[in-house]
Amino acid sequence: MRLPENGLGGRIPRELGNLIGLEELRLADNQLSGEIPNELSRLTNLEQFLLHNNQLVGSLPGWLADFKNLEQLGLGGNRLTGPVPAWLGNLPNLTRLYLYGNELSGTIPAELGDLSNLEIVLLSHNQLEGTIPKKLANLPNLTHVFLDGNKLTGCVPSKLQGVENNDLDDLGLPYCRN
Repeated sequence: MRLPENGLGGRIPRELGNLIGLEELRLADNQLSGEIPNELSRLTNLEQFLLHNNQLVGSLPGWLADFKNLEQLGLGGNRLTGPVPAWLGNLPNLTRLYLYGNELSGTIPAELGDLSNLEIVLLSHNQLEGTIPKKLANLPNLTHVFLDGNKLTGCVPSKLQGVENNDLDDLGLPYCRN
């Protein structure tokens, strides 16, 4: 289901959870509001779950941990709160993670470094604290990493300098020596 940039407003219909064979749910760049309905937990065949740039609230639903086919998770540009959950590291097919521009807090989970297929990680403009996990620097397919606009401390893993598209120099942090 592809309905980006359609001027959709209001809450996401719970009835979408009945479409259990759905592989794509693209509702990005609309004016959707409210929480992500729990009924969407039945869409475990999803490969693309793209709800970025709406007005969604609440936390990242824990049931997303069961979406083992998920390749793209786009929830950036909303008003989501809470931590970046460690269970994201258990989504083996995840290639793109868009969580930028929310109100997420806590630390960046080291488990993201277990996502060997991850190409893009956008966590910029949240309220994340702590250090950048060194495991992120070992991701073989990483081409984009954006972390600016948080409250990160420590040093930037030096291997991340080789990532083609990044905002690491904007963090104001030194690069780690090893």
